Amino acid sequence: MKIKYFIGAACLACAFGWTGCSSDDDTTDTIPVAPPALSFAKDTVVVTIDKENDVKMEITDGAGDYKAFSLNTEIATVSVSGNALTVKGVTNGETNVMVSDKENQLKTFVVKTRYDNITFDRAQIDVVYRLGRKNNVDVQILTGNDGYTVTSDDEEVVTASVTDKVLKVTAQGKKEGTATLTIRDQLDREATIKVTTTLTTEPFTSEELEAIKARTTNVHRFDDYVPSPTAAILSMEKDGMYLYGWKTLMNYLRVYLAGDKSVGDKPGSKFECFQLRTILPLKELDKCRIIKNDGTKIWCVYSYVYKEVQYSGYFIQDIKP
Repeated sequence: MKIKYFIGAACLACAFGWTGCSSDDDTTDTIPVAPPALSFAKDTVVVTIDKENDVKMEITDGAGDYKAFSLNTEIATVSVSGNALTVKGVTNGETNVMVSDKENQLKTFVVKTRYDNITFDRAQIDVVYRLGRKNNVDVQILTGNDGYTVTSDDEEVVTASVTDKVLKVTAQGKKEGTATLTIRDQLDREATIKVTTTLTTEPFTSEELEAIKARTTNVHRFDDYVPSPTAAILSMEKDGMYLYGWKTLMNYLRVYLAGDKSVGDKPGSKFECFQLRTILPLKELDKCRIIKNDGTKIWCVYSYVYKEVQYSGYFIQDIKP
């Protein structure tokens, strides 16, 4: 029994001895100090592109050696100088900027970019239309904040709609005049633009006439209609006039040319048409003009007005008879 107590006391003495005799050279573990949390002066930055265009923001705390990048550089870009961030707007929208420091801390903030004004690719819109026919002009919206609505102060002159960043302006073909369009975006920015509509009696534009003259194959076209491949082509003299056109069992189109076949206007020429969707009685053409004669073919354009609507057509056909 005495031996047991002796051994226990010896063990305690050794334990105290070892503890008390630890070397002065031993190092103690230190608790690491956390770097200051990465933080910014604000959580959201708003950039008005067509005003200041860029905004500076301060990194208020962090471990230094900062880096930053935009998650969508098509909306905004960012640069770093010391603890200052410069955010530059590119186009309207919303994205995030991510910032890191040398301790690999990461933090993001929101960037909202916007335009202060709605602008267009032109100052005024001019639309030429034919009698009773609508005509469209597309206008590009250069700056604005999407979500557009548009109204016209005279819808008999012009109406409009917006798809993406395209303003489609439609002359109604009812009357000439001037109307004002008012466009608003989702941030309630507002802009106006004037539209002037002008009636033309010409069935084709100069560009369209050049395209017709460039064609080399025989063709008949009336508005958006062309005859079927089985249609019989008409080319003959009739009642002192030259008859051109086509016919099928159910339909026909006839152009009666007055005068000779030289280039120029052909007053007194007539037209008639019978189709399932269009029946136009025989009457004098509003305009009829041969625009090209190469010795073997003629290129002829014409227009026909009926019930306040202008129809138009053209044909390329062999000169004979």
